[in-house]
Amino acid sequence: GTWLNLRALLPSARRAVAREARKLLVALLVELTSENHMEDLLRILARELRRACRHEVFKAALKETIVESMRFEQLHNEIVGTLTGSMVAASRDKNIRAALLSVITEALKDEDFTSQTLATMTDALVSAVQNKELRDSVLNVAKLAITDTMKDNAFVADITSTITNAGISVARDEEIREA
Repeated sequence: GTWLNLRALLPSARRAVAREARKLLVALLVELTSENHMEDLLRILARELRRACRHEVFKAALKETIVESMRFEQLHNEIVGTLTGSMVAASRDKNIRAALLSVITEALKDEDFTSQTLATMTDALVSAVQNKELRDSVLNVAKLAITDTMKDNAFVADITSTITNAGISVARDEEIREA
């Protein structure tokens, strides 16, 4: 009797724990990317990524971990929820957009980091393309994240405005019109 009641509560408990973990993760990421911590975070991230990218064992373990984790539907759904929530929050918060742009800009200034990252991404892409399960999982995550993001009217309006303004700028540029 009691065991059956506990088993029935287990899925709800898992969902609640996953939901709280997602909230905690987002709050932690927001705090870590605040101006107070950004410089240290960038320095640590760049150093550790350089170290990790040099180890074939690490790359293989990371690939295996990603493939295995995508097999768990609840984790998969929480990842999509977290990514979507992060994208929506970033689309609304100019400080987060500026911080992310700063992270990317600073990382790209480091030639060693950039070349290692490109090499790692190329290796990962080649490997991922050969793995049907991973390909399907990544595609599914991307579809869900994009679908959820496109439901955000503010984000869609911002993107539409940006594209429209870019189109108007191009239309006004005489060199481009003559080309």
